[in-house]
Amino acid sequence: MKYQLTCPNCHYEFTYDKGYYDKEIARLGIEIQDIIRQLAQHNMLPKTEQRMRTDWWLRAKKSLSEKQKELAELKAVRKLCDEQLDRHVNWNFKNIVKEKFGLKVYKEILNEAIAREEAYKISDMRKHEYSAGNKKQNIVSVNKL
Repeated sequence: MKYQLTCPNCHYEFTYDKGYYDKEIARLGIEIQDIIRQLAQHNMLPKTEQRMRTDWWLRAKKSLSEKQKELAELKAVRKLCDEQLDRHVNWNFKNIVKEKFGLKVYKEILNEAIAREEAYKISDMRKHEYSAGNKKQNIVSVNKL
């Protein structure tokens, strides 16, 4: 899905296509796994053949590091754009609540939300799941709530 976003710092408008970033991240992940698999097969070869293919090994390691760097950059861009999108959705929600219910009700709701958030901050954990060994059912700790 495509979105039109604005940079909060420089106010530059840009198009964000979540599907494109998801596809590129998946593609890079597959390519990285393929290179890792090829390097593992290379390590299983006899030492004499490994020495003969040193140039291939160096190129594969360089390609692996470049793809990992590109993957990290794409994930960072996707994360920032998703955060910007969430901020925009929250901003729209805030304005709709102000328009429909008025500023007084908006402030009451906001104060209640802040109070709930403070209660969660005090307990330090909103909800933490503990595994019970090999059991399939998780145990939820309510002591921290």
